[in-house]
This record gives sequence, structure tokens and C-alpha cells, in this order.
Amino acid sequence: MQGPPPVELLDVHGLGNTSRVWRARMGADWGPFAAGADVAIKILRPELARDPDALGTLQREARVSADFAHDAVARTYWLEETSPAPRLRGGSTAPADAASDPGADRAWLLQDFIPGTSLAEELDSTGALPESATSSI
Repeated sequence: MQGPPPVELLDVHGLGNTSRVWRARMGADWGPFAAGADVAIKILRPELARDPDALGTLQREARVSADFAHDAVARTYWLEETSPAPRLRGGSTAPADAASDPGADRAWLLQDFIPGTSLAEELDSTGALPESATSSI
């Protein structure tokens, strides 16, 4: 089995109640990714890294999305449950996810990076969506 992916965190791509999604770059060829490819790293909030319910949800997401192929769904390629978070460019860990204890365990996923805006960003910029647009979401 291949070891953990060699990634470098670049910038925050999305925020949620339980995790933060980073755009990251592969540091070397790994699995289906070439060195330099953009990927997504989803890092569970530190206080949830050992919470059985939060880990169960992350595990289910990883399991379902690993076998699901769709342009609008990020496929999961790696689930890490108890290791330090990937590093930011320049060597520090992800600040908001690891500021209190950079060496603490984290739970995280390596997924496809899907560029774009969130629904919240889209609504902020355009207002309410017409019915025809909502049916395609």
C-alpha cells in the first residue's frame, strides 16, 4: 500500500461546521496524481479528530465518494485518521486547524479539487437563483 500523499497546503477553499477544505499541491507523483497537481485536503476540526460520530461521518464520506464518479462530486483517494495535518507552503501547519497544537492528531481526506464557488458565494453575488438554475443543482 502506498504511504500518505505528499501534499502542501496552499489556501482555504471552503469552510464547514466540522471541517475546512484546502487547495493543496502534490509534492510528488502519488496514485492518480502527478507532482504539481492541485488536490483538495479536507481537515476535520481538531476537537473532532477523536470524536466517534465525526470520524464516522468522515469515514462514510470517504467510503461513498471513493467509488462515486461525477464531475460535481469530489472523489476521495486517502483517509488519514490519526496523523499530523499536511503542511502549509513554507513549513507551518494549517493555522486555523492546528494553531493550538501543530503536532496534534488530525483526521483528513485527500480528494479531487473541484474549482468553483460555493452556493453561499453564488447567492451573495447574484441573489436568489431562478427555478431553472436550482433544478440543475
